[in-house]
Formats: sequence, C-alpha cells, structure tokens
Amino acid sequence: MITIGNKAPSFSGEAYTSEGRRRLDISQFSGKWKILLFYVADFSEVCPTEIAQFNGEYERFTNADAEIIGISADNIENHEKLVNKNRALTPLRLSLMSDINGEIAKLFDVFDDEKGKIRRSLVILDPDNVMKYFLVTDNYLGRSTDETYRALKGLQTGKACAVNWEPSE
Repeated sequence: MITIGNKAPSFSGEAYTSEGRRRLDISQFSGKWKILLFYVADFSEVCPTEIAQFNGEYERFTNADAEIIGISADNIENHEKLVNKNRALTPLRLSLMSDINGEIAKLFDVFDDEKGKIRRSLVILDPDNVMKYFLVTDNYLGRSTDETYRALKGLQTGKACAVNWEPSE
C-alpha cells in the first residue's frame, strides 16, 4: 500500500477520453500534479455528479498544472455511455480509466474486495508521483471540487497551510 510521502508505482489502463478509447499511462503526466478521482460506478447516485463537476472545472485544475483522472471498475463501454447520456460531460475533458479488476485501486488500498467495488477516494500525486493527499469517504458522500482545489494549491506552496487557509488567487 502506498502512503503519504511514498512514490506511487507506474500504472496504466484503458480509458475513455476526449479522443475516445485509448490506453492511458500515468507516465504521460510526468512533471504534472495528478488528481486520481476513484469512484464507485458510472451510473450511481453520486458519481455522475462528481464527474460532471470536476469535468466542468477541469480548466481550473489544469491551469494549476494538474491533471484529473477518474478511475472506476466500470468498463470502457459504460464510461462511453455515461458521457453520451450526460450533457455536463460534453465535451469530456478529464479521462475515465477502467479498472475492472481493481488492480489500480488495490495499489492505493481503496478496493473493497467484499463488494467488488472501488471506494470513493481521492489521491493527489505531486509531479514526481509522490502521494501528498489521500481522502477516503463514505460512498454516499460526494467530494468537493473547492476543497480539492484548496488542497492542491496548498500542497503546491510547499509550506504549512493553517486551518481554513485559502489560495490567494
């Protein structure tokens, strides 16, 4: 299991992107911050709302030198169906990786073997793939793009950020 301060191993997988289906490798984003948005399922109550919100704010994160990668145990066909049924995902800006067997999620210890699903979690990796932030929450609680952005910007300062610290921009 990877913990805060440890380097994440390389991983790759099939993904649905703005360019359609393609193989995605974490090394493609070398030198950038990575936000791994692990989610339960494409067609659950909460996940589509999160994916849509992160997709809508994609430029905010890319302007902060970060890439967002959604990861679930759904297959590529489900990712494609989700994008085609949800106007908030058109155009699709972030990538949706398929982790059918939970191999990527298991690297981060966020795969629920009993349920065969990925736990709702969020990981921020720095440009050297070192884990800097790790959040796991109940599957029925959506994550905040504002809090994710605040955490990213705080980590990028390389300094201590007190409670309720906010980026100055």
